[in-house]
Amino acid sequence: MNINFLSDSITGKFIKLFFIFCIIFLLFGFLILYFIKIESGEYAVSFQNYKVKEEAEIIGDFIGKTLDDLKSFYVLKNDIAKNDFSLTLTHIYQLFLVNKSIEEVKIVSPDGFEMLGVSRTRLFPKKELKSVKEDIFFKTAKSGNIFIGDAILDGQNVYFDIAAPYFDNFQLTAVVLARVNLKYFFDGIILEDMPGGGHLHILNKNGIILAAPDGRYVGNDVSSTDLFKKIKESKEGVAGIKCNPCVEKHDFNIIASAHEMESQPYFIVVSENSEDNVFGLYYRVRNIFLETIVLILFIYIAAFWIFNSRLKKQIQVLTDGVFRFHEGKYSEKIVLKTGDELEYIAWHLNHLASKIEQNIEDKNKFIEKLKEIDVLKFNFIKTISHQLRTPISSMLWLLENLIRQMSEKLTSEQKNILNDVYGAGQNINQIVNDMILMADIDDKKITLEKSKANCEDIINSAILAIQSQAREKNIIIEYQKSKTPLPDCEKDVRKLKFVFERVLDNAVKYSESGKKVIIKSEIKDRELIFSVVDQGIGISQAEQPKIFTKFYRASNAYKLIQNASGLSLYIAKYFIELHGGKIWFQSQENKGSTFYISLPIKSA
Repeated sequence: MNINFLSDSITGKFIKLFFIFCIIFLLFGFLILYFIKIESGEYAVSFQNYKVKEEAEIIGDFIGKTLDDLKSFYVLKNDIAKNDFSLTLTHIYQLFLVNKSIEEVKIVSPDGFEMLGVSRTRLFPKKELKSVKEDIFFKTAKSGNIFIGDAILDGQNVYFDIAAPYFDNFQLTAVVLARVNLKYFFDGIILEDMPGGGHLHILNKNGIILAAPDGRYVGNDVSSTDLFKKIKESKEGVAGIKCNPCVEKHDFNIIASAHEMESQPYFIVVSENSEDNVFGLYYRVRNIFLETIVLILFIYIAAFWIFNSRLKKQIQVLTDGVFRFHEGKYSEKIVLKTGDELEYIAWHLNHLASKIEQNIEDKNKFIEKLKEIDVLKFNFIKTISHQLRTPISSMLWLLENLIRQMSEKLTSEQKNILNDVYGAGQNINQIVNDMILMADIDDKKITLEKSKANCEDIINSAILAIQSQAREKNIIIEYQKSKTPLPDCEKDVRKLKFVFERVLDNAVKYSESGKKVIIKSEIKDRELIFSVVDQGIGISQAEQPKIFTKFYRASNAYKLIQNASGLSLYIAKYFIELHGGKIWFQSQENKGSTFYISLPIKSA
């Protein structure tokens, strides 16, 4: 059944509708970003901030150039040293020509007395010169540093003083003091256009407006404005902040940027623009964009509701069909004719239900067959075991009598042969008895036949039963009794004796000649705990989880002794758990094993 998932299906229509919605959203998003970047606020603010930094750097460059011009005045050293003031005046007028913003220059002697003063309009007479040795500019220059004074507003003019020292062979020869007028320089800067009709202002560090368009607001103190406070908090400058008032007085918010000079005297360059000018286009485009998004969402939700209603009914048909399958009604198929992937799913579910129905039928037949095989196997084992028990018992009885009666007439070799035959018969007899016990366990015919007995007597009896086998291998069985005498208990003595005999038998059987087997007993937490410790071949880590399963024997045990049933520990575990106890072990290959048996004292 071929279905085109993205053509006529419900899911396909939903995906295509969502895809169209995303395309429209992205188109409008890119459109508004384009307008913001090219025409509106963010671009205007970034450009405004760029211009502010640029103008601040221009002012800084101008101050640096003025300093360079003054450094060139050092050529006067010979003139000053010779007191040749005619040459000095010539060099000063040349300096005026190079830098038109320098209004006046003074030459100060090392002892702090003015020696010469010249402005653009006149030469200061001697009587106007005075001592300046206490002034900050002289002290700064005398210490070897260049002094730049604060900006001073005088009417519409802005002045600041620069003092430069001259040293000859580490001796102060003179201090040159220059007064710089920034009026014409500032006028050139503030006349430049800013984006969106913004206005440029230049402030000093105290918040006094030094320059503004057409001289408006020059001299105003704006140190209490929001903008000025933010400037003082950050040496990095501020960009695109909303404040009211900032520099001028407005009834609306303005967008302002500012940058502060790092050198002295530093000037603060500020650009301000109305919020409507900066963000007006952005607000209009944003509103159109939001309205469009709302409309698209409304259309999308309406379409989704229509498709969802149809889809809900079809999914309910699928759900009902799945529930019928869950109840085992695989023959009741799902009927769905939608021509899309839902019909495709329904077809597959119906096909799967048919396969499950067939598999269940096959499985039931297989289970019945397995049950028949299990019954045959169980009956076979039970029959063979019972059939073998009697002749094996008779054979053992005859062999025992033959060995006893003919003992004196038999050679040593003949006795050994008969003893080997007798031992093999005992092994077969034990295997047969284990098979019968296993069959009874599987048939749930095993019950406890409790009687009062002493647990130490049970252990001693088990040790006695294994003692002859231990002597043959020169193995010592040592019983380490509990410090507290074991109590009498109501247990199935025969079954417990079977368990201890089999555990001891394994310990002796899989230990080398001359080793020791230790049995320990103790009372702990209302339980009798027994442990059988050997120094035998041990059990590998990988095989330990399977030790208590039917017919399982560890690989190293099988290599050592082949004729064993692998049922002893399986039966022992069943008998112990029937008493409400537990059996477990710890073992390490080639280093021995310790088997633990716990029995509750509750029934004692």
